[in-house]
Amino acid sequence: MPEQPSIRLALRWAFDTFRSNLLAFLALAGVVTALRFAQPWAAEPFAESWLACAALTDQDAVVVCVSQSSGTLLTTGALSLLLVFVTFFATIGVYRAALRSTLGHSPTFADMLTTQYLGKYLAVVLAQLVLVLAGIVAFIVPGLIIALFIQFAHLFTLDKGYGVVESIKASFAAIGRNIGPALLMTGLAVLLALPGVLFSILTLASLPMFALFTAHMYRQFNREVVVG
Repeated sequence: MPEQPSIRLALRWAFDTFRSNLLAFLALAGVVTALRFAQPWAAEPFAESWLACAALTDQDAVVVCVSQSSGTLLTTGALSLLLVFVTFFATIGVYRAALRSTLGHSPTFADMLTTQYLGKYLAVVLAQLVLVLAGIVAFIVPGLIIALFIQFAHLFTLDKGYGVVESIKASFAAIGRNIGPALLMTGLAVLLALPGVLFSILTLASLPMFALFTAHMYRQFNREVVVG
């Protein structure tokens, strides 16, 4: 491992690891991709029922419409929320596989099915979201700064089992020690993730590459050895 974090090393390792475990990572990312495609399909009946009722001008008619459509609204709404959570859970599995790959382990569906540290992870991600949103409300720039410094918090939780405060402090420390490489890493990570955000099908490649790249940088920032 070089003395200073290397963006090039992380990117090359991510590409080589993705290529050498192509079928496994495509399978893991394929679950996430399929779930992302399913979300709009599940939400469409909910949206149609709600908009149909909202389009009515008479208040009493709106109440009757909502009452008559309550079964559809509840069922499709619950299904949509379930798909969002399952997609979120499946995405965690890709992150787990990336972290384990840095230790020389091959990715498997066991990474996606385990619930280890799930409660802590949910709490950390919620805390990250609240902190970033609070910063954005405070004139945007503070939110971007906070997002930069706490971006590793969820990885500390998955990797070491840290809680909210401990993971955020650890992320601040790791990024603070490597602020220059962290800025470059963040820009490249956004570019890696963007294709999957814009086009769901590209999640098959962009999600594993993003997860592997950030996992390698996480190890480098903590001066930990990456196998392979």
